[in-house]
Amino acid sequence: GSVPAAATHAAGPAGHGAVDLEVILIDLEGAEREVYKAVHDDLSKGSGSVQIDNALLKDFILTNTALSAEDYDTELLKMVSSSETFSLDLDGFVQMVTENGIAENDALQQFISLSADGTEITAEDCRSGLLNLLQQRLNTNWPTATTEHVFDVVMSDAALSISMEQWTGYCKRLGRIARLARYQKL
Repeated sequence: GSVPAAATHAAGPAGHGAVDLEVILIDLEGAEREVYKAVHDDLSKGSGSVQIDNALLKDFILTNTALSAEDYDTELLKMVSSSETFSLDLDGFVQMVTENGIAENDALQQFISLSADGTEITAEDCRSGLLNLLQQRLNTNWPTATTEHVFDVVMSDAALSISMEQWTGYCKRLGRIARLARYQKL
């Protein structure tokens, strides 16, 4: 038999909704919406919402976010609780994917290990910490020039010292970029 179109989405796109890394870096939110809308359309079969017991939805979320199987149901219920149909619309789907690009606990542990005083780190330590997170937690190994370019964009507002709040923001943005790029097979 043939493989249903949605089944190909756990691993990556077949063409529509594809964006390249530069587009992701310039307009992350727009790129996410375009790519994840195509996934949502497939999962919902064009109905506009995905039922919460959809196995392909669960597979996609667990493959393309930092959510664990244990946390999946809780997060999904949070997203659909305000829905009249108790299903996941496009906005909820995009939010669920983008808010779980990296486990916040991983980011905080990395910050604490890098920080001498627990309140800030140097921009240099931030870059090495992001590299560690990229390789260890996001299983992403880009060429050095690509990695440096992505970090320059992610840290575009950075000063010489980085607060824990800034660090967490950078980690989340990097997680979103890396996961979208990997889904796109970039």
